[in-house]
Amino acid sequence: YDDNHGFYTCHMTVEEMYHMSVEEICSDSNYSQALSMYDDMSIRNNRIVDIRYSGIRKLFRITTENGAYLDCTSNHKFPTPKGKKRLDQICIGDDLYVQNKFATITSKITSIEYLRTDKTYDIEMADPAHTFVSESGLVTSNSHALSVAIDSLYGAYLKANYPLEYFTVTM
Repeated sequence: YDDNHGFYTCHMTVEEMYHMSVEEICSDSNYSQALSMYDDMSIRNNRIVDIRYSGIRKLFRITTENGAYLDCTSNHKFPTPKGKKRLDQICIGDDLYVQNKFATITSKITSIEYLRTDKTYDIEMADPAHTFVSESGLVTSNSHALSVAIDSLYGAYLKANYPLEYFTVTM
């Protein structure tokens, strides 16, 4: 039990969870769940739908005045009081949502700094709350849900219009 956040916590990295089998993750509900911010601004448990490897990319650390932070790519999205914005669309002094026990508050960004190039992973959370709370308390959106959705549209189009080529490549 974590007195700072008021929830049971499990300290695994996203990479460690990615390398676990689905059976291992589902056998322990702590590994298949994460905290999400819902429309009413409450923080509650939510199901992790999937974790996908997304390649080696440049990583940046965004930090807020209360110490919450996240290491992410430049196109990673965050829910803000002014709508969802990518990291490359926000600035020092903008507000982000952070966990405050069972609800959220806003906290100003104090720094955005380049860290390194490293492996990256996309986390997909279940409906209706497509957000997750980082270990430090920063609320962030599904990593790249829009990109994956667009990829599936391309796949559906190719399957419908070029079935021979589609199935040749996929098989």
